[in-house]
Amino acid sequence: MFTDVLREQLHFAGEDHVHVMELVPPLVAETNLEKNIGSVNAPNNMKLSDLIGEGIQEIEESSIRVNAGLTKAMRKMGQTDPDKHERKLAATMIPEYFPNGLK
Repeated sequence: MFTDVLREQLHFAGEDHVHVMELVPPLVAETNLEKNIGSVNAPNNMKLSDLIGEGIQEIEESSIRVNAGLTKAMRKMGQTDPDKHERKLAATMIPEYFPNGLK
């Protein structure tokens, strides 16, 4: 929402020479920001080099939003039966984040 509002405010102010792009990355384990998911090969993971490549390509195409990797599929899922897809993703991902359970 922030980038959408910023884009609209700049347009309203006549500042159309500023391009605002939003990057929505998936999990990128190579950054070591997520300690529970260490596998670079996890299905919800994206290689850092792939994320950078996709981001640069979208910059060159003047895109306003980059849904990279799994986030591209998640955006589509959110538009068609989001509750069903949320439960399905949770059933897959929660055991990875909490291998010893929640107790």
